[in-house]
Amino acid sequence: MVNKGQPVQTSYPVNFVVLGGGLSGLACALALARVGHHVVVLEKDVEIPESGPGGGCRLTPNMTKVLLNWNLKSELEARGMKMKSVVFNKCEEGQSLGKHTYQDEILQETGGGEWFFVSHTDLRGILYTAAKTAGADIRTGCDVTAIDPMSRQVTLANGEIVTADIIVGADGPEGHGRETVAGHPDTSTPAGITMYNATLPAKAVPEVDEIRGGPAETEVVQNAVYVWYGDGYCLYDYPMNPQGDHALHVYGPDDGQDGSWHDKPTVSLANLLGDVEPKLANFVQSASPAVRLRIRNYEELEDWIHEDSERMLIIGEAAHPFPQIPNFLWGFQDIRQDRCKMAQEREVHRARLFTLKNGPEQEERDKVLRVLNNDEDADLGLYSLEEPRVLFAYDCEEQGEEWWQSWGLLRERSHQTRTKDGEVKVAMHVEVKAAHSS
Repeated sequence: MVNKGQPVQTSYPVNFVVLGGGLSGLACALALARVGHHVVVLEKDVEIPESGPGGGCRLTPNMTKVLLNWNLKSELEARGMKMKSVVFNKCEEGQSLGKHTYQDEILQETGGGEWFFVSHTDLRGILYTAAKTAGADIRTGCDVTAIDPMSRQVTLANGEIVTADIIVGADGPEGHGRETVAGHPDTSTPAGITMYNATLPAKAVPEVDEIRGGPAETEVVQNAVYVWYGDGYCLYDYPMNPQGDHALHVYGPDDGQDGSWHDKPTVSLANLLGDVEPKLANFVQSASPAVRLRIRNYEELEDWIHEDSERMLIIGEAAHPFPQIPNFLWGFQDIRQDRCKMAQEREVHRARLFTLKNGPEQEERDKVLRVLNNDEDADLGLYSLEEPRVLFAYDCEEQGEEWWQSWGLLRERSHQTRTKDGEVKVAMHVEVKAAHSS
């Protein structure tokens, strides 16, 4: 469901402070500010760039449904590219393995969302501008040094203390937010896979003859993700803006070095991939230096909410705003936690399949991809007709409304009253409506 019009403004404005001005923090700020809540975002970066290449993002239909509902369609279309297909190729032999196309009728059945390619920088800029326009106060150069959930206070490096009704930790897996909720420092371990994120500038695209067609005999598919499988590594290529810049993602074995999105790009893809299939030699030579992102296994937290205060939570995606504070926070966790776990496990499974060394498992993967072509029985946890039904039909705002009607109101009507002698009584208000046939 998209383009729902102007949102209903809350009758109970709440003061939020969001730690982190990345994609999650800005999306959260926009979701809250657009319905009338007061939001302050504290971002460590001195500046938030509003446009530029900066690595690619693939936006799934369930995400674009939210962005379209936030009236960001024109921005997405101006800065991004729509995607329809995924084309699979084998690096060493230069042979085509198969193609998967997302049918329009299937996407319409899942609520009307669309696949989009866009640069990370442009998406961040879109959310930044929209959140500011909605009324969020976005402050840059803010280095958080301490969080006190009980007093709902955040201390900055310059000594300033920011107080709010709710603290939202959107400062990443190694930020102060996660550590505060978990109660201890990060204990993650390497997953054995590293992803490298680079850009192929538009001016270099004409120099790469095979960039869009894969092997010479393969039909050229426009606006597609091209996947190249190698011996222990995998390369993704897709256009990310109308200017013609391409995003490159390379998955490979863990090289023992840490890295993050904030690092300067220094990794040479040519050196990384070594003696690759000749058709890709110019491809990696022309790419910009890459950022190294080491995939890690993080501790699965039992709760995303600071249990003692019930006034702080950590997020990885945008929140659905409600005015009732503890109830709203627990509702967010109820809705999102299991789904995020499922999506994370699925992506790790994909990454492992992408980076199989040559052998029996790799041959079985390639065999499935050759017969994929929208065959519902050929899945491998990669691409199938079941993917849109499970993932893309999801609408976070509809899920929030459903949770509120099913559980939120019931929790809210179950309230405590204190008598004069200090005794606590629990009151439950229940409404029963009879069904009448017409």
